[in-house]
Amino acid sequence: MRTAVVDLPEPVRALAARLGADGSFKRVRLKQSGSMSAGRGKPWMRFSATETIDLTTVMFDWRARIGPLSALTVVDRLSSDETRSELRFLGVVPLSRPPPDQDALRKGQTLRYLAEIAWAPDAILRNASLHWETKGALIRVSSPGHSRPWCVELELDEEGRIRRATADGRPCMEKGKFIERPWQGRFWDYRERQSRWIPFRGEVAWIIDGIPSKVWEGTITEWEACG
Repeated sequence: MRTAVVDLPEPVRALAARLGADGSFKRVRLKQSGSMSAGRGKPWMRFSATETIDLTTVMFDWRARIGPLSALTVVDRLSSDETRSELRFLGVVPLSRPPPDQDALRKGQTLRYLAEIAWAPDAILRNASLHWETKGALIRVSSPGHSRPWCVELELDEEGRIRRATADGRPCMEKGKFIERPWQGRFWDYRERQSRWIPFRGEVAWIIDGIPSKVWEGTITEWEACG
């Protein structure tokens, strides 16, 4: 049975309407292809990925194949009881140690979920754990953190759709430890799927010394809402 969030600010409800969301789905499944880098000055690698995004809770599962013969798998996962970011060989053998600060990892993954609402617009209406407010022309969405809410600001394009998602401080792994840096995701090439308007291209960058340093660029190859 569909349960929609009822206490949304009017600009947020209008955004959901422009994106075609009606709260009738529980999850989104998508496929991506593109290139990614571990950071500034690091080599770029092609990837293909699948992702499931939950629309009722702050939860996602992203798995990408990279490297020669796609022998390496990157797993990023967030749920109520698990936060994961790891590299595996042949999808099984771990090649990376667990990040040293699980709280920082959870913050980073939560901010990613909030930004990816562009790919999962029904979460605006279905995920009651999110808090929405407006800040001038921007829309701010947040999720409870340990000491204060973790927040992403959404900037809209000329059509009133999500163009950019930014966070003042997302934990970035550098030299074996997390450092908070400004971060952004950009979205464009909107296409209609299942009556939803979804951006089929995007990129992600850390902001270093005021300059975007791109680390991910990708194209949606398949998108499906279900549940």
